Amino acid sequence: MPLKPWKKLSEAIVFRNPYWTYKRDAFELPSGKPGEYHYVHTNGSSMVVPILGDGTLLLVNQHRYLLGRESAEFPCGSVKDGATYEETARQELREEAGYSAESLLLAGEFNPYNGVTDEMCRVYVARDLAFVGGTPDETEEFELLRLAPAEVEARIRSGAIWDGMTIAAWSICNDILAHIPKRRTDMKTGPMILGMLAAVALFATAAYAQEPSHAKHVIKYEGTASCVSAACHEGAAKEVAESLHYQQMGIPRFLEGWEPGKPAGMLHSY
Repeated sequence: MPLKPWKKLSEAIVFRNPYWTYKRDAFELPSGKPGEYHYVHTNGSSMVVPILGDGTLLLVNQHRYLLGRESAEFPCGSVKDGATYEETARQELREEAGYSAESLLLAGEFNPYNGVTDEMCRVYVARDLAFVGGTPDETEEFELLRLAPAEVEARIRSGAIWDGMTIAAWSICNDILAHIPKRRTDMKTGPMILGMLAAVALFATAAYAQEPSHAKHVIKYEGTASCVSAACHEGAAKEVAESLHYQQMGIPRFLEGWEPGKPAGMLHSY
């Protein structure tokens, strides 16, 4: 049996500031008894759960004035007049964390305090991130945190993460995050690594022309390993890990384990 709703009789604005509107409604209970309801009205808010290529999450640590405490939170902000939830999510991610996202998935929504506000917060999962630099306003100061999902869970359980909206967003996104595969690299890192791998292939080919021997190497860079069999094919070049070229480029030492004939596209994660 459905519950009987209260009947709204009128609505008045008591006070308005740049962030929200204080309203007072007159209502009538199902019994016919009148009453007043005071509440905070907003256009809504957007919270973003940013995922880096290695599966770690970005949070921002900031000082919260009312409780006089620091708080680790996912980037979040109010929807301004004329803006959409998605536009707000992208803006807050950029301003607070300093990142842009190519992929933005709406995961769900919730009300942060349904006895006091009519606000609905939409939660987005942001992927394929690129660092662009943050632009917080004068009332904001952020420390960027990079945490593994298990660390977020542990901090929530210990009370170190105590922001209710962040805890709600984590609850909404937890199952989604568990089924999202890790990226090999972030958007800006990928092309850089591919360029370095191409350079490695050229140097290895040049080394092969000078002194053939068996190659058995895997390049490791930023947590991703890629076989260079395109250059180090069967009967391929001498070991180039110690080459001055690679030392100057800052490419880490090769790892043992590659065998001639393995496909160039083989990838191993470390």
